Amino acid sequence: MTPEAARHLEKARQCLANARISPGVNLSNDAGRGAYLAVFHSAQAFIFERAGKFARTHQGVQHEFHRLARDEPRMDKTFPSFLSQAYT
Repeated sequence: MTPEAARHLEKARQCLANARISPGVNLSNDAGRGAYLAVFHSAQAFIFERAGKFARTHQGVQHEFHRLARDEPRMDKTFPSFLSQAYT
């Protein structure tokens, strides 16, 4: 794994940890945002590992993740569209 991808996965872990704490302190909106950002940073790591670049916008990440993940045999077939749905 590249250092760039590893940094994005670490950020994803931090976002997920924050999302797990948020409902316990009545921050449900923050929980949803944190969960989305965990998926977003995980997608960025995947994109970098496959394409050697990062997308610059949320829409770019959604598009590039969908493009790269849809043909990945180890990827659950619902994942490519999940990022876009989670953003909405």
